[in-house]
Amino acid sequence: MDPIAGTARTNRQRDAVCNRVVEQCMHAGPNGLCAAVFEESLVIVGLPMGSVDGTAQPCFECVVGIKPARGAQTSAPFGELEHLVVGLPHFVDDDEILRLGVENGTVEIKNKRSYGHALPRLGMMLYRTTGEKPMNTQQSGAVIAVTGGAHRLGAAIVQRAAQQQMRVAVHYHQAHNDAIALAGALRAAGSEVFLYQADFMQVGAAAGFVDAVCAQYGQLDVLVNNAGIWGRTPFDTATGADFGRFNRINVEAAFEAIQAARPWLAARQGAVINICDAGVYRPWRAYAPYLASKGALTQLTHSLALELAPDIRVNGVAPGLALIPEDWDAQRTAQASAHIPLKRAGTAADVAQAVLYLAEARYVTGVILPVDGGVTLR
Repeated sequence: MDPIAGTARTNRQRDAVCNRVVEQCMHAGPNGLCAAVFEESLVIVGLPMGSVDGTAQPCFECVVGIKPARGAQTSAPFGELEHLVVGLPHFVDDDEILRLGVENGTVEIKNKRSYGHALPRLGMMLYRTTGEKPMNTQQSGAVIAVTGGAHRLGAAIVQRAAQQQMRVAVHYHQAHNDAIALAGALRAAGSEVFLYQADFMQVGAAAGFVDAVCAQYGQLDVLVNNAGIWGRTPFDTATGADFGRFNRINVEAAFEAIQAARPWLAARQGAVINICDAGVYRPWRAYAPYLASKGALTQLTHSLALELAPDIRVNGVAPGLALIPEDWDAQRTAQASAHIPLKRAGTAADVAQAVLYLAEARYVTGVILPVDGGVTLR
């Protein structure tokens, strides 16, 4: 059966989106909520449900098509909804589609069937799923999720986003005290903050963070893949395990997070910003595994910018000497700065400013923005 309300671009595209939503629903749990933009005016929402046919067998393949009324002038997430079609592929025939009308935030059954238990969750879905196109981070209550967001560069990005009235979600691994202190300071200033602890070495952890953020806020506008590891690995002692470790955190976890975030970001015409590294263009000795992983992230940024357009913009920021290693003294910093055209080191705030610019730059995608004082010009 066709559970989609509205006109589809092609059946193959539609089916691919539906399959992705169903896959997410199967991992979302009974209270999960998944969504994906299919067309400019159509969102497909997966709704994990319990028994829908009177048996104990769960159904995870409830796909909902939502189409806003034409010309609707409203501040509601989707405006006044023209109609809603719910399809239950395994239990409902083509002529047994449940049609719901939506007026003033309430749901009315158009044909009397025994699916009334689904209405409360449908109502939550209609309220929380959003399709606003323009994203002004200072006005819309936009949501930004930052991996590795508890200290150093991540904290600077979170702080700047909060200053722009964005609701922030902060992932951290071991920086528990930093995360608590950051959240406390931001909440005291009136910001909404969601904390999430996870070890991204574990497959699925990055997707779990995104799922938790979307469950918390009901939307996602910006994903910043900042979590990363780095370290010196001289050629003679570097191993395959080093490559695996750097790739897992710096590349695979970012890709995993983007996959999980795709439907939510597309619903908001949102953005991904990956934290790359200017060292990819001017490499240093004894850091080959680390720089290889950042090179992969750079290429991933270019590839996904093309693949996820036009619904999602994907860009990267490549810091240079903007994050001083914690073991550097003033003399070593001065020596390194002498080779920079601007003759000074940068700051985490400089990088955060670039990230927030890309979050709002609606005609920019596939760009790696160097924040390096001009090093890549040499």
